Amino acid sequence: MAWYFGADSGTTSNPCGTQFYLGRMGYGETVSVKWPYSGSAPSFAYWNIEGPGTDRNLTQATAWGKVQADAFWNRFWTGQWPGGTIGYTMFGAVSQGSGGWLTSGTYNGSTYLELNRGVVDGFLEELAYDNNGHTYSESTTLGLYGSQGEEFGTLLDAVNSGWQAAEPVVIWVADYGSFSSCSAVESAYCPMPTIAGYFPMIWQYQGSPDYDITPYDGGLSSAKSYTWHPVAPPGIC
Repeated sequence: MAWYFGADSGTTSNPCGTQFYLGRMGYGETVSVKWPYSGSAPSFAYWNIEGPGTDRNLTQATAWGKVQADAFWNRFWTGQWPGGTIGYTMFGAVSQGSGGWLTSGTYNGSTYLELNRGVVDGFLEELAYDNNGHTYSESTTLGLYGSQGEEFGTLLDAVNSGWQAAEPVVIWVADYGSFSSCSAVESAYCPMPTIAGYFPMIWQYQGSPDYDITPYDGGLSSAKSYTWHPVAPPGIC
């Protein structure tokens, strides 16, 4: 098993090694780059998705997701890459801090869970099939980030449940712990939950600073392109 360590937008490097990086390009409809990394490792962009509550019409959750996906796509293909070598997995990040995510209630006949999922599905579907005039191809895969407890758990009920994301996704999950060594992180990777129908391929095991690990090459060593691919459970576990 080959292990790859990386970091994301909260820091520039991982003491266990920085074989990949993940940086933020924006949120909602707004470009807002948080990407301090300037090295040459494969680097992947994510976009913080705002929940249905930030849209004026709570019946249009899917449409709201699509609008945000268009904003991400337009930024992704401008060529203004902040640092690293372009990685072709585009991540949507479900974060309570982005605003608009609902935790209870029914709105215009739809439950909060249906609306939250609708935004995520609209976001993924737009990147997969519309791309604002671009053609979707296997060189660009889709990803989804969230914490195991709050975002994937409370907001989407996506952990070990029957819900599956509208499009195949590379799961990037946050679940923090305290580890004495890099090898301890590796040995703690399993068991991993099934999330939105897929096995987590990237684990953010520490926050502030943000450190990540993946047990998959997934194209990280490819000279042609850098791309992760969705993996069905049980993955490596």
